[in-house]
Amino acid sequence: MKCRPAGGNEGMGSRAARANEEKKDRSCLHQRRRRDFCITDMGFNFYDADLPESDGIRLVLERTREADPARKRVPAYCFFIVDVAGGTVGRCDLKIGYSDSLYYSGHIGYEVFEEHRGHHYAAKACRLLFGLAKKHGMEYLYITCDPDNLPSRRTCEYLGGKLLEIAEVPDDHDLRTEKGHTHECVFRFDL
Repeated sequence: MKCRPAGGNEGMGSRAARANEEKKDRSCLHQRRRRDFCITDMGFNFYDADLPESDGIRLVLERTREADPARKRVPAYCFFIVDVAGGTVGRCDLKIGYSDSLYYSGHIGYEVFEEHRGHHYAAKACRLLFGLAKKHGMEYLYITCDPDNLPSRRTCEYLGGKLLEIAEVPDDHDLRTEKGHTHECVFRFDL
């Protein structure tokens, strides 16, 4: 992934304008060193998300979501989880890039509909999403869950995630302001 200024240097003759561009470049360089996603200046292309069937499921692309720098959101893929019979058993999403916010909300989210639970569909979907994340050059992912959500914690453990901590969610994070979550289990997955 490459950070680059949104516009070119055409007509930028002033010293202040050049200094501003250099500041942006330094900011993106700092973010690249931290492996952060430079969502303000990033050009991003979604890959063909026709993922192969694996372990009795396939992921069907529902939609993609562009980055939203104002809300500190990175680009994302949203999928339906479909079983071999063609039935939709749940949903999942993969956020591409890195930001401080994703430490608490995670790169992957999943939901398996109640009548289909107990078949490791979430874990199977995550494995497919790990491959897509690798295509985007990602080296690790976070998956988070509410500490009381034991099935999701078991899924993260089953997948081999490392529990980093049970983190307190910042007061201004969407998880707290919109969903009332105060703490999240943060699992790291090295790809």
